[in-house]
Amino acid sequence: MLEETLEKKKDLAIAVDEQGWTPLHYAAFYGRASIVTQLLKADKRSAYMGDETDKKTALHIAASKGHVNVMKQLISYCPDCCEVVDQRRRNALHYALEKHQSRITTFVLKVPWLSNILLNAKDVDGNTPLHLLDASHFRTRFIGDARVDKMAFNKENKNALDVIIADDSINENQAIEF
Repeated sequence: MLEETLEKKKDLAIAVDEQGWTPLHYAAFYGRASIVTQLLKADKRSAYMGDETDKKTALHIAASKGHVNVMKQLISYCPDCCEVVDQRRRNALHYALEKHQSRITTFVLKVPWLSNILLNAKDVDGNTPLHLLDASHFRTRFIGDARVDKMAFNKENKNALDVIIADDSINENQAIEF
């Protein structure tokens, strides 16, 4: 039914509501990969559209909600949509790590071209996704990955190790494992 509707009125795929969300934003939010596919077939432009508030795209939303299948659909139809950042210059991996979405981080690390784009990108504060990790995610996902720039400094002149040491929930010996 959606496919038939979009054939008659393709503009519906890029229509926005008062928050600037397109149908693709909602499909990403609810994890509806099949609807994502239909919307992208109708008009790929919606993959690059950010919302009114933060300029979050459907990919940012899918990453923050942990919807790997939606992310896969988005980047298979629009590979360069992963380069779109929000108003804070955060990419999808920043969102996934901030929301502790381990399935997304695992997926990103397994796709070399995607991890090359997302892993070391800095936001407006100079933070890479690594700066946003808490101690539990820090060691298990990223420390051993040679692609991660562990010495990248943010605007507070702190690298990820500095951020980890400042975390009261870990002791200095754990931080030194870094």
